[in-house]
Amino acid sequence: MKKGGASMLQLQGAKNLAQALGSMVQASMLSTADASRLTALVQSSEDSEDDADELGAPAAAVYESHSGNIVDTLTDLLDKAEEQLDALRKKETQNVHAFEMLQQSLKDEIKYAQQDF
Repeated sequence: MKKGGASMLQLQGAKNLAQALGSMVQASMLSTADASRLTALVQSSEDSEDDADELGAPAAAVYESHSGNIVDTLTDLLDKAEEQLDALRKKETQNVHAFEMLQQSLKDEIKYAQQDF
Protein backbone atom coordinates (compact mmCIF):
# COMPACT_ATOMS: atom_id res chain seq x y z
CA MET A 1 0.00 0.00 0.00
CA LYS A 2 1.35 3.38 -0.96
CA LYS A 3 2.12 5.66 1.93
CA GLY A 4 2.41 9.39 1.73
CA GLY A 5 1.10 12.66 2.93
CA ALA A 6 -0.76 15.55 1.43
CA SER A 7 1.69 18.18 0.33
CA MET A 8 1.19 21.76 1.31
CA LEU A 9 0.67 22.65 -2.37
CA GLN A 10 -2.31 20.30 -2.49
CA LEU A 11 -3.76 21.82 0.66
CA GLN A 12 -3.21 25.42 -0.50
CA GLY A 13 -5.30 24.73 -3.62
CA ALA A 14 -8.24 23.55 -1.52
CA LYS A 15 -11.06 26.06 -1.40
CA ASN A 16 -12.83 24.64 1.65
CA LEU A 17 -12.50 22.12 4.43
CA ALA A 18 -14.04 19.29 2.37
CA GLN A 19 -11.45 19.70 -0.38
CA ALA A 20 -8.60 19.89 2.14
CA LEU A 21 -9.78 16.71 3.85
CA GLY A 22 -10.22 15.08 0.43
CA SER A 23 -6.59 15.82 -0.45
CA MET A 24 -5.41 14.46 2.87
CA VAL A 25 -7.53 11.31 2.55
CA GLN A 26 -6.27 10.61 -0.97
CA ALA A 27 -2.68 10.79 0.29
CA SER A 28 -3.24 8.67 3.39
CA MET A 29 -3.94 5.08 4.34
CA LEU A 30 -7.66 5.64 4.91
CA SER A 31 -9.99 3.36 3.02
CA THR A 32 -12.49 4.74 0.55
CA ALA A 33 -15.30 3.91 2.97
CA ASP A 34 -13.65 6.03 5.67
CA ALA A 35 -13.00 8.76 3.13
CA SER A 36 -16.63 8.86 2.05
CA ARG A 37 -17.78 8.91 5.69
CA LEU A 38 -15.46 11.83 6.45
CA THR A 39 -16.62 13.66 3.34
CA ALA A 40 -20.27 13.14 4.23
CA LEU A 41 -19.58 14.26 7.77
CA VAL A 42 -17.85 17.46 6.64
CA GLN A 43 -20.53 18.22 4.08
CA SER A 44 -23.31 17.70 6.61
CA SER A 45 -21.52 19.96 9.09
CA GLU A 46 -21.04 22.61 6.38
CA ASP A 47 -24.73 22.36 5.47
CA SER A 48 -25.69 22.75 9.11
CA GLU A 49 -23.37 25.77 9.41
CA ASP A 50 -25.07 27.35 6.37
CA ASP A 51 -28.47 26.69 7.91
CA ALA A 52 -27.29 28.09 11.24
CA ASP A 53 -26.10 31.28 9.53
CA GLU A 54 -29.47 31.73 7.84
CA LEU A 55 -31.73 30.80 10.74
CA GLY A 56 -29.71 31.62 13.82
CA ALA A 57 -28.26 29.11 16.27
CA PRO A 58 -29.26 25.45 15.75
CA ALA A 59 -31.41 23.63 18.25
CA ALA A 60 -29.48 21.67 20.89
CA ALA A 61 -30.85 18.31 19.66
CA VAL A 62 -29.54 18.96 16.13
CA TYR A 63 -26.12 19.86 17.44
CA GLU A 64 -25.94 16.73 19.60
CA SER A 65 -26.82 14.44 16.69
CA HIS A 66 -23.96 15.84 14.62
CA SER A 67 -21.46 15.47 17.43
CA GLY A 68 -22.48 11.83 17.82
CA ASN A 69 -21.60 11.16 14.18
CA ILE A 70 -18.26 12.85 14.62
CA VAL A 71 -17.46 10.87 17.76
CA ASP A 72 -18.55 7.59 16.11
CA THR A 73 -16.43 8.28 13.03
CA LEU A 74 -13.38 9.22 15.08
CA THR A 75 -13.86 6.18 17.33
CA ASP A 76 -14.02 3.90 14.30
CA LEU A 77 -10.87 5.50 12.87
CA LEU A 78 -9.11 5.08 16.22
CA ASP A 79 -10.10 1.40 16.37
CA LYS A 80 -8.79 0.80 12.86
CA ALA A 81 -5.54 2.61 13.64
CA GLU A 82 -5.05 0.53 16.79
CA GLU A 83 -5.71 -2.69 14.83
CA GLN A 84 -3.16 -1.65 12.21
CA LEU A 85 -0.64 -0.77 14.92
CA ASP A 86 -1.14 -4.14 16.64
CA ALA A 87 -0.70 -5.99 13.34
CA LEU A 88 2.46 -4.04 12.53
CA ARG A 89 3.92 -4.64 16.00
CA LYS A 90 3.24 -8.37 15.68
CA LYS A 91 4.87 -8.45 12.25
CA GLU A 92 7.85 -6.49 13.57
CA THR A 93 8.27 -8.95 16.45
CA GLN A 94 8.18 -11.86 14.00
CA ASN A 95 10.73 -10.16 11.75
CA VAL A 96 13.06 -9.46 14.68
CA HIS A 97 12.81 -13.10 15.76
CA ALA A 98 13.54 -14.31 12.21
CA PHE A 99 16.54 -11.97 12.00
CA GLU A 100 17.93 -13.15 15.34
CA MET A 101 17.57 -16.78 14.28
CA LEU A 102 19.33 -16.11 10.97
CA GLN A 103 22.05 -14.13 12.74
CA GLN A 104 22.67 -16.98 15.21
CA SER A 105 22.71 -19.51 12.37
CA LEU A 106 25.30 -17.50 10.45
CA LYS A 107 27.46 -17.01 13.55
CA ASP A 108 27.38 -20.76 14.21
CA GLU A 109 28.32 -21.49 10.59
CA ILE A 110 31.27 -19.11 10.79
CA LYS A 111 32.37 -20.56 14.13
CA TYR A 112 32.29 -24.17 12.89
CA ALA A 113 33.90 -23.26 9.57
CA GLN A 114 36.80 -21.62 11.42
CA GLN A 115 37.20 -24.69 13.64
CA ASP A 116 37.52 -26.92 10.54
CA PHE A 117 40.53 -24.94 9.39
